[in-house]
Amino acid sequence: MDKELIEAGFDVTKLTDTQKELIMQPSYGPENFHMDGEITPQQALAFWKQKLSQSGLSQQDISRATKMHFGR
Repeated sequence: MDKELIEAGFDVTKLTDTQKELIMQPSYGPENFHMDGEITPQQALAFWKQKLSQSGLSQQDISRATKMHFGR
């Protein structure tokens, strides 16, 4: 996980384990990301970004995480 985060431009020494897990959720825990299909992909993305923000990540890190998984 750390290797992927470093390649995406994160300083893993400044991330908590919870932040790392949240950042990686679309790839490592897609069932949690999509809430078992109970929400739309747009809602999943919005909720995920909200969780990232609530975990203390900066807007720059949230953008980095989004680009890492979705290329945008």
